[in-house]
Amino acid sequence: MKYALQKPQTLFIGQHCIGLETCESTSSYLAQLPASEVWEGSCAMAHEQTKGRGQLNNSWESEPYQNLTFSCLLKPKFLLAREGHFLTMTVALGITDALKAMGIHTAQIKWPNDLMLQGRKLAGLLIESRLHGENIDSAIVGIGLNINQQSFLTPNAISLLQYTGLHYEVSAVFVSVVEHLEKRYFQLKNRSFEQLSQDYHAQMFGLNQCRNFRDLQTEEAFEAYVEGVHKEGGLLLRDMNGLSRRYFSKEVLWL
Repeated sequence: MKYALQKPQTLFIGQHCIGLETCESTSSYLAQLPASEVWEGSCAMAHEQTKGRGQLNNSWESEPYQNLTFSCLLKPKFLLAREGHFLTMTVALGITDALKAMGIHTAQIKWPNDLMLQGRKLAGLLIESRLHGENIDSAIVGIGLNINQQSFLTPNAISLLQYTGLHYEVSAVFVSVVEHLEKRYFQLKNRSFEQLSQDYHAQMFGLNQCRNFRDLQTEEAFEAYVEGVHKEGGLLLRDMNGLSRRYFSKEVLWL
């Protein structure tokens, strides 16, 4: 069953949005639609996802009607595949910008794809890209943002309600997110990589702090200082011996 959504004040992102009562995954739903039914900026939003997906094949816990779960089709053909991490930065910053507009200024971006409040997970994003040669042809951006859920099976999750004590209209949060996402997307299109990276690092979770990690190739746990994100998208960590190493998303896990 589909339902109507209010339109954001944007040029294209969210102008065409399919509202769904339930689906397995909004990203999968959007990906299977014929090209004649979707275009850049098209979104699919669901009150309930039965098989919401996160990074490393993790599931996304979300109670029906309580949270924002949607996906958006983008076509950043101007980006090289090796520049894809700037799209991830763009989306994360779009969400934090929306949160700031709602009066929430303490959210942090946890590399590679989570947003944190008080050290707990508030939101996650998953970007699935298709390439054409050396460039990105299209990308489906999946976003899950905890809004009104009052409890979680995992103690590491948090919602806006738990943080502020306030209830939010999910559709209004959607409008704010896509409006701020589009502004950041135009920055990306203008190749303002330095500004995006600077803004990202200003809100980066764990930056210049010693944190625990696991090397997913050796399964070894280790401590390291978070030095930032490398220009190619990897996480820069400095171990206790002072040696720096770059890790990509499937090579290391935060503990």
